[in-house]
This record gives sequence, C-alpha cells and structure tokens, in this order.
Amino acid sequence: MIKYKKISFEYLLKQINANNKKYIDFINLYIEQYLKKLININNITEFINYNKTYLEKYKKADNKSKIIFHILIDKNNDKIIAIEKTLKISDGFFTIKYFTPLKKEYNIPDNNFIYYAINLYVSPEYRGQRLCNKLLKMVQKTAVKKNIKFIISEIHNDNVPSIKCHLSSGFIKTNILSYKDSYFYIVLL
Repeated sequence: MIKYKKISFEYLLKQINANNKKYIDFINLYIEQYLKKLININNITEFINYNKTYLEKYKKADNKSKIIFHILIDKNNDKIIAIEKTLKISDGFFTIKYFTPLKKEYNIPDNNFIYYAINLYVSPEYRGQRLCNKLLKMVQKTAVKKNIKFIISEIHNDNVPSIKCHLSSGFIKTNILSYKDSYFYIVLL
C-alpha cells in the first residue's frame, strides 16, 4: 500500500535530527542517486544547508516562500519511495527576472500562490509503477485544496522519463528556457 504525505522542510529537519532511519535512509539514497549529480550535494548536512540557502534566497524576493516536500511511503515496507520538493511562492517570485516571462506569457494573475515543483525522484526499485504520476497527481490535489492555480516545473531536455511523466500528468511544455537545455513546464489547475 502506497501512502502520500505532505511535509514541511521543518518537519523533515526534525526527522533527520531525531535520527529517523526511514527518512535518513531515503535522503541518503536521494542524495547519492540524484542530488549528487544534479547539484553536487554529497551528504545530509549539505542537503540541509542547500535547502536553507535556497529558501533564504527566494525569501528575499518573496517573504512568503516556503519549502514543502511531497513524499510517497510504501506502508508494507515502512519506507519512503518517492519525493518531490516544492517551493510555494506568491507574486514576489515573479520579480525575479528568471521567472518573469512565465507570468506574462501564461497570464498568471496577481495575488496568487504558485507551486514551483523541483527535484522529483523515485527510488530505482519502484520505477515503472507510475509513481511519478501518482505523486504529481497528489501534488495537484494538494494545490487545489490550497487554492493554488498553477504548478510550474523545469525539466532538463535529456530527462525523458520526467518529461513523459509531467506531460501525462497534464503539464504542458512552454517555449521558455529556464537554464541551458531546460524548459519550464506548467499546469493550470
């Protein structure tokens, strides 16, 4: 049985500080298999510091920003099997030049919160079970409950499984480059 859970960055820190094996084992796997290559994070301390710095950076533009993690847990084996990091943002976020084309091109109204979905990862042994889609659908349901109208993601062109997952979950590819070889994807809820 797969269970979905939405947790705050603060909650995740508490689990790590309490040496919760389920969280620590998964975060170590997430780092080793994904974050090490993506953003050169090599251990839990670097993971924590990176997220704190990341949040502080975006709070300068949008003091309402917060990091939320969406996770899937295999209840039969009592382990975390998938994670997706979301930055919850408001209009202040669109003052950052990197994101202004999205607001203009997709007519994102003022006074809205938006989910900026990043770093979706599924444990290798659970891939091929459409858990990426399940996780994105749960993120979308959570967003709707919070009256969030848009979810924005950015995906590197060579990440074909993530592109397929996002497209089949209702996202559309924008013509807006985020980084070299990466495009923004967006879904209206």
